[in-house]
Amino acid sequence: MTITQIGSDSDWKSISAYITTLAQKNDGTLWVWGSNQWGQAGVSSSGNIFTPTRIGDITDQWKSFSTHNDCSAGVKADGTLWIWGQGITRPAQTTDLNTWEKVACGSGHRLAIKTDRTLWSWGLNLYGQLGLDTNDDIQ
Repeated sequence: MTITQIGSDSDWKSISAYITTLAQKNDGTLWVWGSNQWGQAGVSSSGNIFTPTRIGDITDQWKSFSTHNDCSAGVKADGTLWIWGQGITRPAQTTDLNTWEKVACGSGHRLAIKTDRTLWSWGLNLYGQLGLDTNDDIQ
């Protein structure tokens, strides 16, 4: 096994990876590479992304993000919640609320924690992964 450095930047802070990789730099910007088959890279180009590519612009600051299989999500520094993937090719704000703290993606579903520490979920629910005492999908 050979471990290889990606580029020459030395200001990476956090990562989330599956078939797509999301990585945050110290300045709060979010970068992506890997699969973009379902738009989960959050950039409008189609096909795989082979080098780190910024999501949004330099003014976009992220505090939480996650990717898994065909979906990705993030919480911006202003507390707004954004999703992409599953056919959404650019980050789209989910609500006008700015009270989100963290987000996590599963296989076709997402969960998020608000600043009041309440837990929220939506998406596919075949196995009850939304925690809602049912297996009905919530879209």
